[in-house]
Amino acid sequence: MKNLISVKQSAIATLIALGAVCGGSEAVRAASLSFSTDAIAGTGFNTQNATLPYFNSLLGKLNRVTVELTGKYQLFTGVENEDEQAGYVYANAAFYTYGYLFLGGQDFNLTESKTADSGTLAVNAFDGLTDYAGDSGRSVSINHHLSTSRFFDTGSATLAAFIGNGTFNTYLTSGMYGYGWAYGSNFTLRRTAKVTDLAIKTTYEYAAVPEPVLMPGLLGLGLVLLQKRRGARSGGQSFNLGDRAGICLKMGRSIVRVFLWEDFGLN
Repeated sequence: MKNLISVKQSAIATLIALGAVCGGSEAVRAASLSFSTDAIAGTGFNTQNATLPYFNSLLGKLNRVTVELTGKYQLFTGVENEDEQAGYVYANAAFYTYGYLFLGGQDFNLTESKTADSGTLAVNAFDGLTDYAGDSGRSVSINHHLSTSRFFDTGSATLAAFIGNGTFNTYLTSGMYGYGWAYGSNFTLRRTAKVTDLAIKTTYEYAAVPEPVLMPGLLGLGLVLLQKRRGARSGGQSFNLGDRAGICLKMGRSIVRVFLWEDFGLN
């Protein structure tokens, strides 16, 4: 009776495996994991020391790492000539971002920056509206989503540096500024700057290991394929993997007979 229970348990595992193998799904599947540092939101200058997790090799084989800077910058610089005579104005706005990853000998950084510059522009006397536009004012603005990223594929020394236990250190810094002037003593300068959701993000793409419950069935199917190949060679018959459907059907019938025999006394 104990032997029969053991046979039945093996049959269950094999049926599960047949569902994966004969149904056409792959034993090894593609998967991905993403992690980000805490998002920064602020104005002016910002810095952050944070950690991100290494890739755990028990999950499978690491194939690619993507490292990105994420976040959005919004800056505005406006100058209004408020003199009673024509003159010149100038406006500028800019930001920079640096992200550093410390991976024990494979350290690297990501950078992104942008500048908006009006150049020196001629304007008329004050038009009565401090709107940084019209006849007497000018402005520049930046509305920018960060897009810098780096990829590390199989064979890269840096890819291997992401594999381990625990976490590694990161450092993120950003700065924003704007300035402007007008020819003459009467002018208004307006500057605003902010960043939101600023972070370093890592994405691990890997081949996930098969689930352990499938392994007995996969091994059994492999043995049947091997026996069929050997039989085909000794009998002078050809063999190809197109016979998989027939093999799966025969294995499935045999396993079902185990349940019929044990539950209903059939043979």
